[in-house]
Amino acid sequence: MQIRIIGAMSEINKGVGFKNTLPWKQKADMDRFRDITQDDGVIIMGLNTFKSFNGYVLPKRIHIVLSDVLQESTNERVIYASNMSEAIEKGKEMVSIGKGKNIAIIGGPGVWKEGSLYADVLTLSYIKTDDSIEFDAFFPEIDMTGWKEVKRESFEKDSVNDFDYEFVDYVRE
Repeated sequence: MQIRIIGAMSEINKGVGFKNTLPWKQKADMDRFRDITQDDGVIIMGLNTFKSFNGYVLPKRIHIVLSDVLQESTNERVIYASNMSEAIEKGKEMVSIGKGKNIAIIGGPGVWKEGSLYADVLTLSYIKTDDSIEFDAFFPEIDMTGWKEVKRESFEKDSVNDFDYEFVDYVRE
């Protein structure tokens, strides 16, 4: 079982969002996110990230939502946790009973930062945005000591991707 950080950021300033939404249209990145997280099966996120789904529960995934106010969910695929350690344990439990293969930590910034202490894999997308994009949320600084880049793919913008972009994977050595 792996624990993965998955995220997309502006290559310029590590911007990830504006007003709790994605500030770009990058179909390839969304497809990559969907494929990886559906395969992993268990996703961990902060409450704001979960709220950005507007009540929609992503198919084929168990959602573990970090929240200061512990809640009960009426959806069997949504579980609340009060801290990252508890979220990881609940994720491992879901994997152990066959509800997933791996755990993907999908954001936001504080969740990625704390989750990086547990992660084995970083799956990042670098979007080559321009100055026209405004951000109010940013990917956190992660100490890359002990991480090794294992794959990098570069792509050009097209009709469904607003900007050039790169997919980069790192593993903890």
